[in-house]
Amino acid sequence: MNLFTGKPLPWIYGGAIVLAVIAAIVVGLVLASSASTTGAASPDSGSSSPSVAGQLQSHGPGLGNGLPGGEITASSVAPGSPSIRAQQSNVTPASVTITPAEDYNPIRSQHTFTIEVEQADGSAAPGAAVELILNRFGDAVGDIVSIGGVDADKVDNTFGRVTTDDNGEATLTITATREGDTDVTAYVPGIADPAAHKVFAVKHWVDLIAIFPDDASNLVGTEHPMAVTVNRVSDGAPLEGVPVIWSLTDGTPDATLNGQPSEVSTVTDAAGVSSVVLEQVVPETGDNTVYISVLHSTGDELYSRVVTKTWQAPSLNVTKDGPASVGLSRTANYVISVTNEGDRTATGVTLTDTLPAGMSYVSADPEPSETGDGTVVWSLGDLDPAGNALVSVTLSADAVGEMINTASAISTEGFTGEGAATTMVIPGSLSVTKTGPETANITDIVNYEITVTNDGEGALTDVTITDTVPEGLTFFSGVPGPTEGTTWNLGTLEAGESRTIMVAASGDAAGDYSLPVAVTSAEGAQADTSVDTTIVAPDLAVTKTASSDTFLVGTEVTFTIEVTNNGDGPAFNAAVSDTMPAGLAVVSSEPEATVAEDGSLNWTIGQLDAGASTSFAVVVTAAESGDYENAVAVTVLGETSEDEADIRAN
Repeated sequence: MNLFTGKPLPWIYGGAIVLAVIAAIVVGLVLASSASTTGAASPDSGSSSPSVAGQLQSHGPGLGNGLPGGEITASSVAPGSPSIRAQQSNVTPASVTITPAEDYNPIRSQHTFTIEVEQADGSAAPGAAVELILNRFGDAVGDIVSIGGVDADKVDNTFGRVTTDDNGEATLTITATREGDTDVTAYVPGIADPAAHKVFAVKHWVDLIAIFPDDASNLVGTEHPMAVTVNRVSDGAPLEGVPVIWSLTDGTPDATLNGQPSEVSTVTDAAGVSSVVLEQVVPETGDNTVYISVLHSTGDELYSRVVTKTWQAPSLNVTKDGPASVGLSRTANYVISVTNEGDRTATGVTLTDTLPAGMSYVSADPEPSETGDGTVVWSLGDLDPAGNALVSVTLSADAVGEMINTASAISTEGFTGEGAATTMVIPGSLSVTKTGPETANITDIVNYEITVTNDGEGALTDVTITDTVPEGLTFFSGVPGPTEGTTWNLGTLEAGESRTIMVAASGDAAGDYSLPVAVTSAEGAQADTSVDTTIVAPDLAVTKTASSDTFLVGTEVTFTIEVTNNGDGPAFNAAVSDTMPAGLAVVSSEPEATVAEDGSLNWTIGQLDAGASTSFAVVVTAAESGDYENAVAVTVLGETSEDEADIRAN
């Protein structure tokens, strides 16, 4: 069964010639029967035409007013008719066009032609009279529905008149109830050139309607089936075997139709459906346009449509904001933002915060769904386009250095986003002070106080104090006790924290001493200082003199013992010992001495400051004459100074 009917334009021109002959015969008959009318020539001759009434009478099936004898002139129409108005407006029409010249429409629908009249300079010709004829002969179909323009006059279903509007345009709307062709003539009587005053168009009516797919959007990377359905208009039955051409009209994003890169030819199936699958080569956002053509059995295009497929995707943007620096052992607060900047919902979004070595999880809001192995995980659910989720997380800075903390999001479709924050974990800084006496006596216990302070932003670990005791001094003790020797390991020192230790030493030799102390941490922080102490010592000298070098036996003689501290430090508990020779008898001593078993006299000087002196007096007698040597010694700190006095008893 032939579903389509179509006629080429050359047939229309041939038909016009036949119509001209028939019209000439009809006009001749009209002229012969009317003594009140003048003879009329064809439009091509430019002669005067019959009256309007005469035209209406001659118009009928198979005859169009664009035939010879159908031209309207000023002498054949009443004043105020379209042609008279065109002439009165000083507009001279020179050309006429009708669009579309050829087209296909489903039966029972309407189609509108646009007639445009122009002057010789190409400007619009408003007020131009136009006659519109549906040429009736053979199996021609179609009727006038309406005419648009100025003073539109639909005479019957096949003929009408109208004047062009201010744009030089008029319209003709037609319809048909069955398959076939409608041949249309648009005739402008005001155009003098017989080769230019009429134009032709043909409308092919088919009992066929095509339902095209709508513009649509799909998730990138998915297949998109597209279908055209073709049915008869008359009874709605599907039409099988109708050719359909599918053409990709762009190449970005790269896609295929049924695996083909540009064009696919299909035919409708028994259900009147033709389908293809549009698929991306590489998933990416963008638009693909597909030109769809439904063809006539002749290969002519009946219907077409451009369908736009928009490929959409969620786009996860992850940002992570945190401090540029944080002190060691302190906490850092981060805010992670996940935004769907795409045009599709991202489903089942999971956020994972990967912690760098040197940072550990403390807390988060909202609570994570999973923690461990250096990661913190949240299930954020679905994120609509422009949707946003915020997560705050607190981490502990456990090691010094640059910490790159990366957060990544992924949807169940596999779309990802990533953001990172870089934080420099910095240790504290050390300061140390050491205090002690400027001077100390030899053999005294000298106490020093060492204070270490972390005055930086972060903690310090493995803080170690090393106190150096120079030769000439001896380490005595420390509180707390040292880890080893004169070294103390304080462990971790938090930011702002101080520790104090006490060190005791004794002086072994007099002199000026510098006692340094240094402190370091595992992070490389260090500080040092020193304190100067002078160890002073006594230097005792003793002299012994007699009140007389000679004396008589039985008389008294006085010995004077003088002890002087010539050193720079006091002498404590210096021992003075006066050895009395045999033959001399002690009468008295001042201060009173202690007499030892060997008969020596002994005193203890509790304290003798530097530069000070003290003396002792001993009164003796001699029992017999002779020479006597009286020796004295003073001892302090193991150092002894001696002297003697020689006397003679007569």
